[in-house]
Amino acid sequence: MKAINKRELYACSQGDFVGKTFIVINVEGQNVNCLQLPELKNIQISTEQFDVGRNSDIIELIEVLPVDVFEVTAAQYHKNEDSNN
Repeated sequence: MKAINKRELYACSQGDFVGKTFIVINVEGQNVNCLQLPELKNIQISTEQFDVGRNSDIIELIEVLPVDVFEVTAAQYHKNEDSNN
């Protein structure tokens, strides 16, 4: 499976997060840091869990966001971090 990269937008089609989308903000060590939509909530997922989701079609890559759109979502993620969301 290819590497998980920032700017990727994934949609969840099954399980607890069905109907949610996740924008990968960054990958730090063994964790994938995402902005969850539509809630605009920060979420951290282990790379192992993320890969299980990708391999079993629980989450699916929708697109790689344009840089300008990603910058807005990353700013929201960092704002959430600063407010201890």
